[in-house]
Amino acid sequence: MAAQKQARQIDRNIQKSFMTFDPLTCPGTCDNQLKARNQTYEALISKAASFMWGLFSYALLLALPVVISACKQESPVLTNETLPDVPGIQTKADGGDSVAQFELGSAYAKGLVVTQSYAQAAHWYRLAAGQSNAAALLALGELSEVGQGVQKDEAEAANFYRQAAVLGNPAAQYSLAALYVQGKGVTADDAEALKWYRAAAWQGDALSQYTIGMRYYEGRGVKQDFVEAYQWLSLAASQKISDALPVLDTLKKKMSSEQITQAKERVTGFTPVKPSASSK
Repeated sequence: MAAQKQARQIDRNIQKSFMTFDPLTCPGTCDNQLKARNQTYEALISKAASFMWGLFSYALLLALPVVISACKQESPVLTNETLPDVPGIQTKADGGDSVAQFELGSAYAKGLVVTQSYAQAAHWYRLAAGQSNAAALLALGELSEVGQGVQKDEAEAANFYRQAAVLGNPAAQYSLAALYVQGKGVTADDAEALKWYRAAAWQGDALSQYTIGMRYYEGRGVKQDFVEAYQWLSLAASQKISDALPVLDTLKKKMSSEQITQAKERVTGFTPVKPSASSK
């Protein structure tokens, strides 16, 4: 406060000097007073900057534990208990165990313990896929679709997805359906897409349930049916597909109380079809 009063007093003195201008004396007087004022303001700015930095540092210290805690929750540290036992898996994979071959391929794809290599991942996935391991077939389809570790080939991707889908893998069924919708690697076929979306939805695949629900809501590829739409969208919403929620709100306004009751009964009575062990 004292420094501020001093600066204001200097400003008043400068104004008086200019009002009583004397060409013989004013330049020196004004210069001295301007210099004094500038020095005072510089001191004020320096003090203010120091105060703000101290305030920021204090706030940062208060917030740091919260930030660290949030990071720990969102990014769990991989420990020896969660990292794959690659040497043990390698031994089993070399012995022809398809599950171990798939796990080793996944370790290479993710760069866990071993150096990341999509080519190595594809190698081990192929060995597992040769034994009808649906998860490995799905993984090969994903690599082929984007061209990681193998040449990009959407037709090959569709082939791998189809093999895994026939074995009952819901993720492969969804991916194959998506290719039929887009006409990638296969001839576009909405009926075939619907078939595989439905197969995955009945196994509890949330994205497929949402897709089926939207089709019934819009009457796209199927006869419009609000009860069916409500059932599948509710199941998808229960698995955190948030896009289903606003559609459900709109649906309720278009449905009778009897339709809503019927749809809720279907949701309550829904039991997912369990995939076979080879489809996991």
